[in-house]
Amino acid sequence: MRFSLLPPLAVALIALAAPAIACTAASDRQQIRQEFAQWVNALRTDRGLRPLAINLTLDRAARGHACDMAKNAFMSHSGSNGSTLKTRLKRAGYGLKTATENLATSSSAPNSATPARLWLNSPSHLVNLLNPDITEMGLEITVARGKTYYVFVGGRPRGS
Repeated sequence: MRFSLLPPLAVALIALAAPAIACTAASDRQQIRQEFAQWVNALRTDRGLRPLAINLTLDRAARGHACDMAKNAFMSHSGSNGSTLKTRLKRAGYGLKTATENLATSSSAPNSATPARLWLNSPSHLVNLLNPDITEMGLEITVARGKTYYVFVGGRPRGS
């Protein structure tokens, strides 16, 4: 009986030659995040709600999920490894009391108006932005394969 190493070797070489999809944050990510935070906080203030503080741990959790979706070309609240928002926040080190998550994707260049428009016109996403139980937010903007991925995470830390 003879076995050939050619097929497994060929697969390995093709896999090594294929470019890995990079997780690239939008170059103007900080500006977009700041504009979005101003928008969502004005929206909340107009409705008598407290503004949200930007939280770097929530940013990190949003970044991880945005990168996962961008690298693996999918859109879901479940990660490619089966993770949930709660497990991603715990992994990022955020002890949560409550949390919300909004996702969006677009073929347009990264900007703050796209997620604002999409989420303002979606009742379930708007509810997440206006949730009176959240006090902090994170936002990630990632670009891959000609698409822009937006992930908003709202939260309230345990003990607050």
